[in-house]
Amino acid sequence: MAQQITTTEVRLSYVNVFVAREDQSGRLKYGVTCLLPKTDVNGYNMLMQAIQAEAQAEANGKLKGVSIQHVKHPIHDGDGVTQNGTPFGDECKGHWVFTASCSEDRPPSVVDQRVQPIQDRSQVYSGCYGHVALSIYVYDNQSKGIGFGLNGLQKTRDGEALGFSFNAQDAFTAVAMPAVDPITGQPV
Repeated sequence: MAQQITTTEVRLSYVNVFVAREDQSGRLKYGVTCLLPKTDVNGYNMLMQAIQAEAQAEANGKLKGVSIQHVKHPIHDGDGVTQNGTPFGDECKGHWVFTASCSEDRPPSVVDQRVQPIQDRSQVYSGCYGHVALSIYVYDNQSKGIGFGLNGLQKTRDGEALGFSFNAQDAFTAVAMPAVDPITGQPV
């Protein structure tokens, strides 16, 4: 049975918690990438202990025949490279990086600091901070390993938005408008 755990504060990236999107396999999923500062040793150790416990629990089940030291796990070094060999983005430097997702039929709970549902989708974005409630599970499909299921997240504070942002005040200047006769509506 999958363990459940809530992270210490992480920075959220690739936030997709309100509308399910198609993954690489064509399935609709919700998801989030979490950036855990490497300075948060307690948060990292908590995650690693939960991963090890789940691996031990499934050592004679789904992970039978795989050395626990060689089990794939979901936490990656943000100072290194992704699974396809490209470097992680600058926002990942100095962090442990992991993703969590869930299927479209069970959307994650998304709450604020007071544990009240967040209705305004613009409040949860890539770059804000929060706690993420995870299910830790073992998979045995084309490979064997440990994954994180997304149960919910709690936004704890704002942060600098990641990715592209646009500010109209920076791009445009006011345009002089001709004076208009209030009675005829024609320029004067």
